[in-house]
Amino acid sequence: MKPFRCLVALVVAPVVVQAQWTNRYPKVAGFSHHVYLEGYELPLLTSGPIDPAPSPDGRTIAFGSRGWLWLLDTQTGTATRLTKAGEMDARPAWSPDGKQLVFVRDDTKTTKIMLIDIAGGRERLVVDEPAIELDPAFSVDGKSVFYSSSAAGDLDLWRIDLATGVKKRLTEEAGLELR
Repeated sequence: MKPFRCLVALVVAPVVVQAQWTNRYPKVAGFSHHVYLEGYELPLLTSGPIDPAPSPDGRTIAFGSRGWLWLLDTQTGTATRLTKAGEMDARPAWSPDGKQLVFVRDDTKTTKIMLIDIAGGRERLVVDEPAIELDPAFSVDGKSVFYSSSAAGDLDLWRIDLATGVKKRLTEEAGLELR
């Protein structure tokens, strides 16, 4: 009967567990705890539309849902899936001519800035650093993309020239520059 008592004691004895948050993404200076960055700033997986972006002509709305980008025709109310990758795509922004979208792709370990051609669906990797990249937006002339990146430690604003690939850090102050 003694082995049974030992088994019962092991089953009902409180278990002491020490849990520690593990960063899945590159560390970003300026966040007191990385869970806030992952919970509030990174793209969200949703079953409904998020991050709506009206096209320059107002006929289409790009949005994220279920991990992909979708295009909603405002005349018919029909949504068509645009991206098909296994990662999560979010935060689309239109080019001034309405022919491309720039967006964030999140693979649960890092984020990248991607560009997609609306007509052909061809994707292009724009920024892929061992850092977090967020909130892309085209310049007025469509030749550059502005984005937030932790490549220098904290989140700063950057610009990349789409023709040359040259990146320039625009802010250097300590703190978090987003959107």
